[in-house]
Amino acid sequence: MNTKLTLFDGVYLIVPNDGFMFPHPTFKGFPTCCGSGDKGDLLIPDTIYLLNISPACWIHDQMWVLAEPTWADFYHSNNVFLENMRLINEAKSNFLMKNIRTPRIYVYHQSVNTIGALLFWRFKCLQGKEGIDKALAEIQDNIETIGECDGNN
Repeated sequence: MNTKLTLFDGVYLIVPNDGFMFPHPTFKGFPTCCGSGDKGDLLIPDTIYLLNISPACWIHDQMWVLAEPTWADFYHSNNVFLENMRLINEAKSNFLMKNIRTPRIYVYHQSVNTIGALLFWRFKCLQGKEGIDKALAEIQDNIETIGECDGNN
């Protein structure tokens, strides 16, 4: 999957080349996109020591939608997720908080590489091989659903 750098609210983030959109233009007010909600957020949080990483989670989720069912795309998506968390931390944290947050970012990434494998392959089995048009339509539906939930139409 090809990617590019794009500027999001003052932070350069890595996103898929084609068909990618953010559901909100800034970190403040960005919908929560990490974890499963409720108790799942203890394991997969929306923040790392109060740093909002939801844009990185959103990108990661959309990359999984677009990914081919291969280990290469799985790991590529996860490595982009790691890099986006690092870029957010670098841009939004002072020296002390960068050093405190960095180990948690790596633990989060390792969790996605291990536990996430089961979720990725389950998702790919459910998704089937419906092609890029279906994936892009699913991304648009996700954006519209989040807009309805947050009142951001």
